[in-house]
Amino acid sequence: MPATDHNQGSFLNRISIRRNQSVSMDNNHHDLELHDLELFQKHVADRFSDLLSADSPSAPPPLLSISWFRNLLDAFLCCEAEFKAVLVSGRDPSQFSKPPLDRLIPDLLERSVKALDVCNAVTHGVDLVHHWQKLGQIAVTALQQSPIGDGHVRRARKALATLLTSMVSDDKENANNNNVHGKLTDRTWSFGRRGGAATATAAAAVNSKDRTAGNFRSLSLSVAKSWSAAKQIQTMSANLVPPRGAEANGLPLPVYIMSTILVFVMWALVAAIPCQDRSGLAAHFQFPRNMGWAQPMIGLQEKIGEEWKKKEKKGTCGLLEEMQRMEKLAHSLVEFADSFVFPLEEEKAAEVAVQVAELAEICRKMEEGLGPLQQQLREVFHRIVRSRAEVLDVLDQLAVRRATMAASISNALSLKHGLSLWCPRSTSVNQISQPSSVASKGFRRRFSVSASSYANDNREYVIVGGGNAAGYAARTFVEHGLADGKLCIVSKEAYAPYERPALTKGYLFPLDKKPARLPGFHTCVGSGGERQTPEWYKEKGIEMLHEDPVAGIDIEKQTLKTNSGKLLKYGSLIIATGCTASRFPDKIGGNLPGVHYIRDVADANSLISSLEKAKKVVIVGGGYIGMEVAAAAVAWKVDTTIIFPEDHLMTRLFTPSLAQKYEQLYQEFGVKFVKGASIKNLEAGSDGCVAGVNLGNGSIIEADTVVVGIGAKPAVGPFESVGLNNTVGGIQVDGQFRTSIPGIFAIGDVAAFPLKIYNRIARVEHVDHARRSAQHCVKSLLTAHTNTYDYLPYFYSRVFEYEGSPRKVWWQFFGDNVGETVEVGKFDPKVATFWIDSGKLKGVLLESGSPEEFQLLPKLARIQPVVDKAKLERASSVEEALEIVKASLVVEA
Repeated sequence: MPATDHNQGSFLNRISIRRNQSVSMDNNHHDLELHDLELFQKHVADRFSDLLSADSPSAPPPLLSISWFRNLLDAFLCCEAEFKAVLVSGRDPSQFSKPPLDRLIPDLLERSVKALDVCNAVTHGVDLVHHWQKLGQIAVTALQQSPIGDGHVRRARKALATLLTSMVSDDKENANNNNVHGKLTDRTWSFGRRGGAATATAAAAVNSKDRTAGNFRSLSLSVAKSWSAAKQIQTMSANLVPPRGAEANGLPLPVYIMSTILVFVMWALVAAIPCQDRSGLAAHFQFPRNMGWAQPMIGLQEKIGEEWKKKEKKGTCGLLEEMQRMEKLAHSLVEFADSFVFPLEEEKAAEVAVQVAELAEICRKMEEGLGPLQQQLREVFHRIVRSRAEVLDVLDQLAVRRATMAASISNALSLKHGLSLWCPRSTSVNQISQPSSVASKGFRRRFSVSASSYANDNREYVIVGGGNAAGYAARTFVEHGLADGKLCIVSKEAYAPYERPALTKGYLFPLDKKPARLPGFHTCVGSGGERQTPEWYKEKGIEMLHEDPVAGIDIEKQTLKTNSGKLLKYGSLIIATGCTASRFPDKIGGNLPGVHYIRDVADANSLISSLEKAKKVVIVGGGYIGMEVAAAAVAWKVDTTIIFPEDHLMTRLFTPSLAQKYEQLYQEFGVKFVKGASIKNLEAGSDGCVAGVNLGNGSIIEADTVVVGIGAKPAVGPFESVGLNNTVGGIQVDGQFRTSIPGIFAIGDVAAFPLKIYNRIARVEHVDHARRSAQHCVKSLLTAHTNTYDYLPYFYSRVFEYEGSPRKVWWQFFGDNVGETVEVGKFDPKVATFWIDSGKLKGVLLESGSPEEFQLLPKLARIQPVVDKAKLERASSVEEALEIVKASLVVEA
């Protein structure tokens, strides 16, 4: 709220400055503390008065509207920031171990955990409201036609009937049966402790360091089937008693105020937005009427309570203002549809037009407001998580201080009296070393900063896989401040994530050609980002488990098991396992010494060892791997042959004419081709190593090194139960990389995702997709980023780039290679190929373009302008052709 922003900034700055100064605890300091409490109460009253009063300088939005709830969440965030400053900033933590704070602070932390579950449930409810908005928009679109016909009315009625049926269902039925995101599974708390308080306390007694956030759930779209919003609010409001006497002027007061605000905000959200099991929801808490800060909330509580009583009588879906108006209009328009007779009378048409216009306006407001509201819910969620962790850090400091003091006194007494270590300690020592009542409550907290100091096997976020996607996902977690102590990466490799394309390019160069080596190509240098070395992960508090791949998953228990037998419990799981190289069977020599496949650094190192002594290299496969490895082999000055069954190189992308140009270039470098060939087996020599390749026609090609590059398979491994796509392979996900199992995501090569631009399911094996899918997935997981992944297919290759090469090759392709083709250029060095389907430019490949020309390609492929094919065919140069298609962008706009 703008009116309080300046006050909040001044307030926080004043507290920070004063407490960072050395100030004695005299009467003046005490007076300043009291003044801080008074200001905090005043700001609370002002913010909630703005939500209640219609006399403010800028009239507030209607009560319980989307805009009103956005203001409510803003007020909560402002109050929470000031409360944390009053409670924690620069304060001696020893005060928290004294009554009544030793009881009140744990109670507040317990309420915050329950509030996270409410946020989860409300987030799902917002998605349901958005679904209703779409149904309303369908009806609007149908009834805005002129003239309105029978078909339009039937379409509108069907949408509105579906809308009303969904709305009038009771809350629990909505949650379980009308879930628009897929089925809900019976899970434990979305973000809470497994088991009850007794379980947590018992666990803490066994291991006092067991405070990880792995026992919590991140913000997701599901809660347990047994979960009840009404009961959650009732539990949160239990024991919410205002401080009395001297406590009313000390720290217990802001703790009580913040607890009340938290309960009130969650109660209002549950009342307005569809949540699971709201039956019996009522105001289970009372405000102290003698306190000024509470008066606005009392007014709001009474108004909302009255609306809730009406809602329970009507059996409607919730108190959200837009939703109630939409429901009323839907009933009226359904009645109109039931009595519709064509042609519509003019007077009736005008009446319906007014109602449709009102419904359209409601749909517009919902479309514009629900996304930002969901984003604010996520902000509230993560603010609560961070604040809770900060308070627990303070409690940790207190516990450490007390333990250190106890140890110092014990040692001093031992030295003074000559006591042996096993001697019983004095009563005073026992009293001093007694654990803090706050610290012993058994609370679970976030991971410690050190990546190696995890106290148990619980993890809030786990990424399985150590390739490009994992590295870029880790960076995105760091950018959102949710990696430190929360993220674990499980990898079968011995290295931190790196830019995998280097393995078939610069990594294979001879030593005298300045080959690429780690740590030079750790992610995210490939996209111009920071080099994420092993030290980077340690500094960011990210746990790395190397050379211990996941062997199994228990979805119900949310547990992973690694090859070593280690068990990892996760809150959210991201599968980034990539692909494995397709291999020849053992029976035809697929694993003979000297036969190589390239997927990781170990594979590349093994190939380099062979190239150092090789004389004849045979590469099987005419795709990316074949072309790039052959180009690298040329630098080693060895006899190189490429064998493939197709008619030309890169059949999945290159046209025959384009492939011929590249084949001629390779031949100029001394590479030989055997096309249209099948392989019978790989033959071993007298030493047991590979000695040749037997072809289907009976001929033999000698070889002391064979590189097999015949494609890859998605590394689904133990994750088949998550849900596979039987057409393109891999794990099926939606536009936010969510699998069919809540809380489990898949990214990169292993993900079968909706390719929005071409309206089909695809699985893309490319570094660009690995990077972008990782970033999109993590943003969707951690923020209100709900946009569908809109990927534009992109492929590239760079070869012959070693030092001293007479010709460097670098091509890029964007789009879809469908339709007819137009090739322009003589490969001197430029050449371009354009794919045109139904008059529209669908894809474009450019060799040796300038930076400006390469930047033009994705614009062309995404906009798909109409182009003059005949004019393009007459272009005398690549530059002229690009100008022609560039001009078509202007016409399209």
